Amino acid sequence: MGDGLEVKVRNVKYLMLYAECQLEEDMMLPDWKFKENTVARQALIEARALQSSIIEVCRESSAEQLDDERTLAAEISFRLGKYDEERIGDANSAIEAYMDCLKKSTEHKEALVSLARLHQTIGNNDECSSYCQRLLKIDPSNEQATFMYANLMLVNNKHEDAIRTYSQLLEKDPDNFNTLSQLIELLRRAGRIKQVGTFLEKAEANCQRSNLAGLHFCKGLFAWHTGDPIQALKDLNVARFDNVYG
Repeated sequence: MGDGLEVKVRNVKYLMLYAECQLEEDMMLPDWKFKENTVARQALIEARALQSSIIEVCRESSAEQLDDERTLAAEISFRLGKYDEERIGDANSAIEAYMDCLKKSTEHKEALVSLARLHQTIGNNDECSSYCQRLLKIDPSNEQATFMYANLMLVNNKHEDAIRTYSQLLEKDPDNFNTLSQLIELLRRAGRIKQVGTFLEKAEANCQRSNLAGLHFCKGLFAWHTGDPIQALKDLNVARFDNVYG
């Protein structure tokens, strides 16, 4: 590796560390989301440009190093995507950065999740489905992709498929109360609300202290839909209390 290349490699590491320190300092503030830090973003942009030039050199002189440098370039683009998504709320710019990440690392799981989530948010369900399927081929047990895919089944009125998918998620993660609340509503519509009891028992047995609000919320939903409004109000009030003071 030539001296010029070594300097570029060091500068990329410095720029990434500098951006990370800037952003982590911001994250100590309660309103860090949608809070711009142009210094950090510029550092990432400069790191991406430098890394591109490193890749060009490696193509000609160090093929064995090329894969590692492309992986790092993908990570820089991913961080830029996260910045644009979380700090300035620019979905289009974030999507562009995540796609650039995938050009350099086709199996970058976090970028695939982010693209699926963003497309779902802006209503591009076909694109969301495509990225979910792509991720699930790489990682069949990926919970985020599975949950989004199940939500798409609901949009397409494939209720039984969604019920089956949510149930499978809860087998692996019984106290995922976001999933459980969705399943409760689905089973209610299907006239099978009694089946919720088994899932609630497993959830309660596995529930962490930090998840008690979710547990009581789901128990309240179940009580409401099974004709016990007094118990439902008790559980929902406990859920509200735990969410505020837990």
